[in-house]
Amino acid sequence: MTCAQVHKFAVARLYGDSASDVLQKLYSSPAATIPVVLARLEQKVDEWAKARSDMQVKMMDVRGRALKCFSMLLYFLFLFFLTA
Repeated sequence: MTCAQVHKFAVARLYGDSASDVLQKLYSSPAATIPVVLARLEQKVDEWAKARSDMQVKMMDVRGRALKCFSMLLYFLFLFFLTA
């Protein structure tokens, strides 16, 4: 994948169906379009960072519960084999 293809893919992911219009405006008047696209990219980066931190909190909770269940299972297996 070339650098131009990566840029087109990023704009397509960012703008969805209207990506072709944005790309056309980028080629026809880049001085007016680049600040708008850059602001949108910065907004998305902030959204993704917030989503990532939210998911990390949830994953820590899930890992904690899984570890608790696993340790209980090990304890019961230990008791089972101890009495067997």
